[in-house]
Amino acid sequence: MAARKLTAQPRADWEKLIRWLPLGATTQAVAYALATFADNKTGENVRPGERLLAQATGLSTRAVREHTNVLLEEGLLYRHSNGKFHGRRGWASVFVLCAYDRKIELAEKAEADWNTGTRIT
Repeated sequence: MAARKLTAQPRADWEKLIRWLPLGATTQAVAYALATFADNKTGENVRPGERLLAQATGLSTRAVREHTNVLLEEGLLYRHSNGKFHGRRGWASVFVLCAYDRKIELAEKAEADWNTGTRIT
């Protein structure tokens, strides 16, 4: 079995992946909120913090954490460094928007099927 290659994605490309992969509405909402904090060219340096994401999405911090974990497990997000507490304030985890080659292929196929009118099942 060939090794899966995980690559950082520019924000626009990553948002396109999120649009076409079957992730569920809440996971997509968290993903789009995360993307707004990313560097547009590299998809790196995403560090909004759970409370800010909860405020942006209208979700609880627990729901934000759960759906962020879904993105991590799906290989659509990479945790560059873990957040930690420093005195009374916490430091947010730092993420990178990314994808495995296979996820990119699936998203491209879904988009092509949509554009040609092929029914997605």
